[in-house]
Amino acid sequence: MKCIALGFAGYWQSRRNRFDLLVTILGIGWIVLNFISISKVELQEFSNTFGFTVIILRFFTIAGKH
Repeated sequence: MKCIALGFAGYWQSRRNRFDLLVTILGIGWIVLNFISISKVELQEFSNTFGFTVIILRFFTIAGKH
C-alpha cells in the first residue's frame, strides 16, 4: 500500500521501508517453508527457528517507529 502511495522510488528511499520489505518477504518465505516442512521433522525445527527470527525482526520494525 505504501509502495502505491509513494511510488516505488519514493518507497525505496527510506531504509525503514527497505527493511520492512525484507522482513515481509522473509515472512512469506517462512509461510511457504512451514507448509513444506509438515511431513519432514528435521525441516520443522529449522522452520520454527526461522519463524522465530522473522517474528523478532518484525518486532524491531514495529518498535523502531517510535
